[in-house]
Amino acid sequence: MDRRIRLASSILLIIWSLTSIAAQSRSSIRGQRSGAKDGRMAIGTLIAEGHNRQPVGRLKLVSYRLEEVELAQPVELQIGGIKQQVDTALRLTVTSDAVQTSRVIWVGDVLFPEVWEVGVKSVATLIYDRSLVRDGAVISVGTTGEWHDLPERLKLPESFKADQEPEKVEDGNEIIGIRSALRIAGSERHSLVKIEIRTARPLPVINGSYVVQIGRRFFGRLGGHGTNWTLELTPKEFDEVKEGDRVAIGVGVFNIAYLGRLNKSLINR
Repeated sequence: MDRRIRLASSILLIIWSLTSIAAQSRSSIRGQRSGAKDGRMAIGTLIAEGHNRQPVGRLKLVSYRLEEVELAQPVELQIGGIKQQVDTALRLTVTSDAVQTSRVIWVGDVLFPEVWEVGVKSVATLIYDRSLVRDGAVISVGTTGEWHDLPERLKLPESFKADQEPEKVEDGNEIIGIRSALRIAGSERHSLVKIEIRTARPLPVINGSYVVQIGRRFFGRLGGHGTNWTLELTPKEFDEVKEGDRVAIGVGVFNIAYLGRLNKSLINR
């Protein structure tokens, strides 16, 4: 079913106007772009593909194809705080029966903003970290303000899943607590949920604000300094995010500190 999700304009400004990319993101994105040209054109080995043939929704989305491609030059990534060199990537192509203007691809709650057009009716992205693709994930394409789901979820073969490692969380990156709070301003009282975060190293100084991604939502109310940070949510926002959602601090859409999956049972422990 075609689904449209509109983000609040204030959050969109935060997500898409920040242009400074901090240390980890800079090295990853440089490496990705250096390997992108050959990865886009290389002959791939098919890993998985969908079987839908009926265009769906306003974008007339059809299906997907996931391939492994060899890179002409190794790409250096920092995963879980450890630098690694990879010489292959996954190429995810979303097919459709209409001209595509999509600029992002979601796989579950992982956002891939480095997207290019394949002809005029399909879009694709390169994925350098195999742990980011999860069996059963919803694949979506869209622009800054809306996205649409493919009719099929990602179906990975058993051979791929057997070799797949879970997402790595750098030692020291963690959610250390979640607690209810009350903010009092004169006669007004506002309930809050505070998510307390610790990072392995101080976040870099940037000309802008950090955002926190929880699932497919982005929040800009992150305060703190050094390695200690607190995200404030309203009770409604906390209710709307889901147990097991991916949590990361980012600069714009680029993650710089992955914190693992949300454990809502931490609240008020």
